[in-house]
Amino acid sequence: MVSDLCISLLSPDFDRKGFDCDVPELNDFLSKRARKHMTQRMSVTYVLHKEDECEILGYYAISMAEIRMIDLQKELIKGLPRHPVPAVRIGRLAVSKSHREKGYGSELLWDAIERALSLSDQIGARAIEAHAKNDSARKFYLKHGFISLVDDKNHVYILMETAREALERLEEPDTESD
Repeated sequence: MVSDLCISLLSPDFDRKGFDCDVPELNDFLSKRARKHMTQRMSVTYVLHKEDECEILGYYAISMAEIRMIDLQKELIKGLPRHPVPAVRIGRLAVSKSHREKGYGSELLWDAIERALSLSDQIGARAIEAHAKNDSARKFYLKHGFISLVDDKNHVYILMETAREALERLEEPDTESD
């Protein structure tokens, strides 16, 4: 990530009302419900911002979830106990329309994945899931290794082991540029 950017827990200091990603539902969540959800322990919201600034460039919300076994591909549930699969949910992920095409969505997603992996080591979770709002969002998740559930192409997930491998590849030094 560019050095002057930070991802922080949403606090009252940030300008939630000034955020616009062109999706009214995502704007509304950030401006009206994100802090309440945090107080109620329903989800936690993290924001991307420049160091020492209160403008929100992007955000995501994260919480616990479960995925029904019948929604997963058969080869991925072989040998698992017959109950819902524990997961971490990326409930919302959005980038301000004035800051698109800068890689901020990927930065937010990888931060969420790192948090999910850390949580899975502590409490147990097999996958990370998200509900893509539209085809563009679904393509974004698919590009990052997520796959669609059997019955809903916009409900996507990635297994923790796959996410961990992808994150390790991202963190490997680029030796070819030497």
